[in-house]
Amino acid sequence: MKPSSTRPLAGSQRVLAVWLPNWPIERLTSKQPELRGQPLLLENTASRGQRVVACSPEAREFGVQPGMPVAEATAISTLQAVRLPHDAEADRRALEKLADWCHRFSPTVGIEDTDTLLLDATNLAPLYSGEGPLVEQVSQGLTRLGLTAYVALADNIAAAWALAHYSGAGTTRLAPVGESIAAVASLPLAALRLDDITIETLGRLGIESVEEVLALPRSELASRFGPELLTRIHQLLGDQAEVIRAVAHSERLTTQWLLEPPLTKWTHINKILQQLLRRLAHLLAARDAGALQLTCYLECQASDDVSFDVRLFRPTADAAHLMEIVALRSERLLLTSPVTAVKVHVTKHAPLARQQRVLFERESHWQHSTGVAALVDRLAGRLGAEAVVQCRVQHEAQAEFAYTEQSLVGNLTARKKSTAKPSTAKLAPLDRPLHFFSKPQRVETLSFLHEGPPIRFTHGGQQYVVAHHRGPERIETGWWRRRGVRRDYYCVETTTGRRFWLFRCLRRQKWYLHGAYE
Repeated sequence: MKPSSTRPLAGSQRVLAVWLPNWPIERLTSKQPELRGQPLLLENTASRGQRVVACSPEAREFGVQPGMPVAEATAISTLQAVRLPHDAEADRRALEKLADWCHRFSPTVGIEDTDTLLLDATNLAPLYSGEGPLVEQVSQGLTRLGLTAYVALADNIAAAWALAHYSGAGTTRLAPVGESIAAVASLPLAALRLDDITIETLGRLGIESVEEVLALPRSELASRFGPELLTRIHQLLGDQAEVIRAVAHSERLTTQWLLEPPLTKWTHINKILQQLLRRLAHLLAARDAGALQLTCYLECQASDDVSFDVRLFRPTADAAHLMEIVALRSERLLLTSPVTAVKVHVTKHAPLARQQRVLFERESHWQHSTGVAALVDRLAGRLGAEAVVQCRVQHEAQAEFAYTEQSLVGNLTARKKSTAKPSTAKLAPLDRPLHFFSKPQRVETLSFLHEGPPIRFTHGGQQYVVAHHRGPERIETGWWRRRGVRRDYYCVETTTGRRFWLFRCLRRQKWYLHGAYE
């Protein structure tokens, strides 16, 4: 997700800031739980050598701090730390997902720095019975996710950010309307988001708090300290607006129905599924999109929940067609306990294909055929998605590897753009058999010439007499292949009219049956 919009915040608005002081460590340990409880260092290479970017609480107990040289941290004799490279891009992606999760609290959520979220809390207090409960709910929600978070609410971004980062543990982080300046007055200079040089210069003048900076005459600040200090003061006072660079909300195409009382018969559950699919079809049509893959969840009262996937040949927003395929999948499921809730989620969707209808039928590609799409969906619904495949030609001489199978449902992108390289060989439609044996089968043959075609062969206990033949076609793989092949293939027709594809292995001087034209 990328920043997609901005919303200016005036002094009358309210902003909620969420600071995640140990975000890189907690993001990593949530993915790798085995790292929890261990001294953990995340490091990167800076201009001054390797530095500690973040460290776990266990490592802090030994005196390790972010920004410390890695050599100094590892020199601590009693520290047996796990050292890992810092992945800033993974941190950013995870933070964007967390911002999307926070849309449950506010319609506008943005990211500030690498460890802070900003929520527009304007007019949200009545929805939570006050601003205190809002702050509490956000804090509890992040705690349930296993995150350490400091949450603050104030009149603007500058004040909320300052309170979240520097108000200290156990202090109130909710500044009432119009009292944000008083709430941040005693905080250190770093709460104004100033650079280190400006903070050091002010410190030499004996100025160490926000209150002392605000008492300085503004007319000379820009000339002595540069424009940044004056800008930060105006932002804190609400005289200069800031924006929340909002993260786009990924709308979840999900419908759910809670059942009271629970249901046990598929006829009743299918009626619920039909209603849910109608809602999903409406949501999809509004986005001019169609479902390619659905997941249906059935929450059961006294047993494990039941879920199944439905994949489709091409995007569709037709509720009746979706219900037909869902019914084909569900009829094979056995319910062992009553169902208390039904949920349907679109896990993959794509833009709907628009085609102009014609008065007379004409030849078109099979992938664009409505009838073919319906047939493929029904077959996949009854036989399973992996049972309905499309064969793609590979650039490969050896017949066993000259094609690859690709699922036809739920795989629109792969069908449009395959990574398989098509063969450049000029083959007629009947140059290769329709039925291949997965492994060539040994046959006994009789030939007039040692290197000539067979006149008779035996397969499966039955003897065949060759009436006509075509070949040989030499197929040989390159020298670089570890187990290369050298074969002479013949297309033979027997006296009974059957046609087979035989080859003689030139290395072993034996005959094999590889396929049949039937």
